[in-house]
Amino acid sequence: MLLIWAASPGQRTEWQRIDDELTAAFINLLDADYDTRADSLAPLFKKQLLAHLANPVTFNNSLDNLAKYVVIQSSADKKLKFYSWDDLTGGTWHHITTVAQFLTDEGKIVAQPLNPEDEMETGEFTDCLVYEVHDLAADGTR
Repeated sequence: MLLIWAASPGQRTEWQRIDDELTAAFINLLDADYDTRADSLAPLFKKQLLAHLANPVTFNNSLDNLAKYVVIQSSADKKLKFYSWDDLTGGTWHHITTVAQFLTDEGKIVAQPLNPEDEMETGEFTDCLVYEVHDLAADGTR
């Protein structure tokens, strides 16, 4: 007896479901009024993204739908990714949020925000938008 199993074209993988969920959450953020966006949706999106980026499936696959709204850049060795976006909560300037996702030497996937939570209150603005990642050699290592 020969048993053949194949996924149907309509069947979504885990990373595709995550991609769709994060994309929908970001579009919801963009479509909301300023107060809702600033008070709840921007922090919620960041929290959702950080939770999903701890999942190895998001590290090993691309989030193509989300990449239409969020700048996603990877290092050449695929051990580091950056997710950057304007959450449209900065008022007269752009408030850019960036999260780094990386593979530790122990093989663990980690997601780390690069912006402090209180930068608006302290005035220590750390906005950055990552457009490219370059590999540099230092002391014979990369």
